Amino acid sequence: MYQPLSDFLRDDKKVKKVLKSDILTKVEAYVRALFKEQQSNKLIFHNLGHTEMVVKACDEISQGMQLGKNDREALMIAAWFHDTGYLYTYSGHEEKSKNIARVFLSENNYPQSKINRVLNCISVTQLDAEPHNLIEKVICDADLYHLSCRNYFQLSKKLRKEWELIFETKVSDDQWHRQNLNFLHQHNYCTAYARTHLEKGKQVNIKKNIKALEGLRHGA
Repeated sequence: MYQPLSDFLRDDKKVKKVLKSDILTKVEAYVRALFKEQQSNKLIFHNLGHTEMVVKACDEISQGMQLGKNDREALMIAAWFHDTGYLYTYSGHEEKSKNIARVFLSENNYPQSKINRVLNCISVTQLDAEPHNLIEKVICDADLYHLSCRNYFQLSKKLRKEWELIFETKVSDDQWHRQNLNFLHQHNYCTAYARTHLEKGKQVNIKKNIKALEGLRHGA
C-alpha cells in the first residue's frame, strides 16, 4: 500500500507541491497502469509504493538543490520508470527500465536529448554506478532516501522477504543485520541537501542496527 512521503520525513514542511507537466502526467499514468497489470506478488519492496516514494524524494531533493524545471522533469520521469524493469526481470532490470522509458518517450515525441538525460539517470540507480552530474546525484540520493527514514527497518524487512522469494533462500537475522550495517556504513549521500537533511536519519538507523545485532548476540 502506498504511504505518502510525509510519513517518512522528519520535517513535513519540506514537502512542496510535486512538479507537473503534460509528459509527466502521461508517464505517471502509464507507469501506474504497468504496475497494476504486471505487478508480481514477489515484489514486496520494489513495487509502486517504492516508485512513488522515489518520485517525491526526487522532487524534494531537486527543490532543495534549486534545480530548474527541465532538470526536475527529467529526474521525475526517470524516477517513475527506474524500477519498471523489475516487472519483467530482476537481474539487469535497469536496462529493461531504460528500454521501457525509451520506447514510451519516443512514441510521445519527447526530444532525444531529454530522453538521453532520463536514461542516464536510470542507469545510475544501479548500486555500483557513479553519478556524473547533479541530476544523476539527485536520483541516486532519492533511490536510497529510505536509508534515512523512521520506518527503515520495516522497509528492510520487505526487501529481505522479496529476496527470499526471488532467490529462494533464507538469510539469518544476524547475517541480514550485518549486511545492512555494512551497506549503511559504506553508503554516502551525493548531494549537499541529502547530507544535510538525510544523513542524520541514516546515522540513527546505523545505531539501531548495531543495537539489533547486540540484542541477537545477548539472546544467543
